[in-house]
Amino acid sequence: MSEPKTKDLGVAYPTPGEVYSAAIVLPFLGIISLAIRWCQRCRQRNGVGIDDWLMVPSLLFTIGMGITLCIGVHGKAIGYPTPNEPNLTPEEQMNSINPTIRLMGLVQFIVILLLVLAAGSLKLSIICLYRRLFVVVLYRSVFDWITIAALVIVAAWMISFVIVAILSCGVHVAVQWGTLADKNRYCGMDLGIDTALVISDAATNLLIWVMPMPMVWRMRLSWGRKLAVVGILMIGSISVVASIIKIVVSFEISSGGLAANVDEDLTVSTILYWCMIETGLANIASNLPLFRGLLKDTSWSGLISIVRSPISLSSPQGSSDKDSRVEEHELESPQSDRATKMTSALSSSLKRASIKCAPRALWSQHKSMFLPYQVVSSYGTATTTPPPTTDHIQTKLPPAIGTQNAQRFREFNLEGRVIAVTGGARGLGLSMAEALMEAGANGFSSFSFAVWYAIDDEFNAAKERSHSSYGGSINYARIDVRDNEHVDSILAEIAAENKRLDGIICNAGINHIHAAIGHSQKALEEVMAINYNGVFNSATAAAKQMFQYKCNGSILLVASMSGLIANKGMNSPVYNSSKAAVIQLGKCLAMEWGRHGIRVNSLCPGHIITPMAEMVFKENPSARAIWEAENMLGRLAMPEEFRGAALFALSDASSFMTGSNLIVDGGHTAW
Repeated sequence: MSEPKTKDLGVAYPTPGEVYSAAIVLPFLGIISLAIRWCQRCRQRNGVGIDDWLMVPSLLFTIGMGITLCIGVHGKAIGYPTPNEPNLTPEEQMNSINPTIRLMGLVQFIVILLLVLAAGSLKLSIICLYRRLFVVVLYRSVFDWITIAALVIVAAWMISFVIVAILSCGVHVAVQWGTLADKNRYCGMDLGIDTALVISDAATNLLIWVMPMPMVWRMRLSWGRKLAVVGILMIGSISVVASIIKIVVSFEISSGGLAANVDEDLTVSTILYWCMIETGLANIASNLPLFRGLLKDTSWSGLISIVRSPISLSSPQGSSDKDSRVEEHELESPQSDRATKMTSALSSSLKRASIKCAPRALWSQHKSMFLPYQVVSSYGTATTTPPPTTDHIQTKLPPAIGTQNAQRFREFNLEGRVIAVTGGARGLGLSMAEALMEAGANGFSSFSFAVWYAIDDEFNAAKERSHSSYGGSINYARIDVRDNEHVDSILAEIAAENKRLDGIICNAGINHIHAAIGHSQKALEEVMAINYNGVFNSATAAAKQMFQYKCNGSILLVASMSGLIANKGMNSPVYNSSKAAVIQLGKCLAMEWGRHGIRVNSLCPGHIITPMAEMVFKENPSARAIWEAENMLGRLAMPEEFRGAALFALSDASSFMTGSNLIVDGGHTAW
């Protein structure tokens, strides 16, 4: 048998060894990468999804391609020149076929069919992964509709070409690797199906790998981290290059005038070889985003921090009659003055600090990093002032290494949630807002908080911590919670921008210290308008958005233990009554909305060292000693000691709790 006199293609013919390598190594690496992907998914709170399941048939079809190519190489049908049979007459050439050429045709048929199935499953898996990463916070957005359209297009592409591949010669499927006479009789004219396949395959590959790029560049990350994410995604572009090479070969054959001058077996081998390269690399690249540890201490979910809007809201937190009310100019300014949104950065490695006050710490783990909190049961005596810092409450530690704790406390994970906080500019509200931001900062970083009140050093410090230590952000807006239309508009804007609202903490409140006789009517109306009407307006406005976007929400109404007792040492009959009304409101709203998946609970804090409490001490210096003496722990609380209660109430950890009143008062009301 002599060598055929043919022209070479623009792309080098693969050798048998190269075909063997691609057919064996790529499926093997695909098996390893998919196994790692599934291990990671099983350890994550969201578990295995449809994107992971679709990778299984894609890998199986890819393995089938590799096995088929190995059989072709073994039979010298792939990677070898076409057998030359010069002694055959034209009639014999039409009606007979060399066994090697027949095997080449069969291998070609099987590989192309498996390619369509593998590539189709893979494309669907990637699109489902994009939806899992992005659409959870971009529901009904343009990207949501684009991915739905892409799913339909890819499914139609796969079904169409599977049908064409099988039925291109009608029901005579075996004719596709039969004689030329049979092909002319049953297959009809060449409609350019092969060219259409390679072009459409490349086009859909390019579309899928480019699709998330705009979302990545909208992420609030440094340029270096954005490039790291793009780098992972662009690994998959290698498969696009492979599909483009198939197009080049196809055009050289069909349009370049080489159809009669190229070696048939070697040309088919080249196309099938690059089919294997494309599918094998795409399988591996599709699993890379799920590999934990490739980006130091971050996880893929930690990188997808794309939501840019303010999500938590707050409003004025007041004080006593003498300079203790909310400033009048703020209450009279219903216009929302929303701050410029801080760029969210990925949380940096947390520096280890010592833990001295208690033998054990409460660990809160979110994906690849955990944020521990240490709660002290008691310290000092009834006359001892609590420490000036909050290190005894919260201590930052380095990120977790590995995934052995990935399932720990997942009920407290708020990633992707949109929550509003009123009265969050300082004190208790700000502490709770920070806790929620930290609980959501490791996933889709959807927590940036808008707070309504005069911004002071305490808020600015929290804002800086959110950025430097946790990669989140805290913003603010002003609103009068007494204005139900303004509250409705602000919450509607927040929900519309994020296509959801998952919760609200209604914390806005003021106090007025005065005996009942001689109590100012204006002060009475003001306290009730903010403490009760404001809570009612905020809760109902939030519930409207939860109904509209079909969210299973959680609403926490911040009342007080003063709503349960007369509160010795503080003459505030109207304040106490307003808080009792809030407790009852929580039960009524819970009954009204419970069957719709909206939970409503109230929180009754004890005495807390806040600007409001300091105002009470100015009015009645003996109040502090009275309060501490009436407390089982012999001290006042710090705002940070209510972080856990807020997180519990707003997270899935309290999924079966509604209509409840959570009392956190150091035992004040227990005796």
